[in-house]
Amino acid sequence: MTREEARAETRERLLEAARRVFVDRGYHGATLDEVAEEAGYTKGAVYWAFASKADLFLAIFEERTRQRAAEAAAIGNRAGSVAQLVEMTGEQWVRTLRRERAWSLLLVEFEVHAARDEALRGRLREVKRLFRAALCHALEQVAGRSGEDVPVPAHLLTLAVVALGNGVLLEEFSNPSPENLEALREAGALLLRGLQAPRTASELGSDHPPAAG
Repeated sequence: MTREEARAETRERLLEAARRVFVDRGYHGATLDEVAEEAGYTKGAVYWAFASKADLFLAIFEERTRQRAAEAAAIGNRAGSVAQLVEMTGEQWVRTLRRERAWSLLLVEFEVHAARDEALRGRLREVKRLFRAALCHALEQVAGRSGEDVPVPAHLLTLAVVALGNGVLLEEFSNPSPENLEALREAGALLLRGLQAPRTASELGSDHPPAAG
């Protein structure tokens, strides 16, 4: 085995071990010693592959984000309309939350931690853009294929859909209820219907401030 192959194998084993430790202990509760022990290595092996605990977590998050981006692209290929795309995306979100609640809670913990660190916040933002870019591309793809007119820029609608999902996620943590997950589907549909609804002359005029004098 070459040095590069050994490093790649060590990295993968550490990532698998770190996923388990982070989910079980939380970001702040987990230590690199525990990750090393779980993977069957010394702590030095962890630092051989990753510069810090944050680097290790971001590597896991990037891998998962790329998987979610691939799922968004697949949904974009299947959806026949923008409404169907939003609905299918919401359903995927609900499935992920139900299946991986502990991971979602871990991610919220890390986001709050990163929000207080400018450099770390920037790195996290770049990883999160991978999913939003994939969803935005899927939206543009579906709208172009179906001939639909989306009255707001695709990146803004994508941001709104992601924000809805994150908001419902936080509510689910503090007040678990099947209704929260169903609300995500309904809110997405309502958002889209509101954007696509015909607007009256007075509503169109409200977009512009009254003339001076």
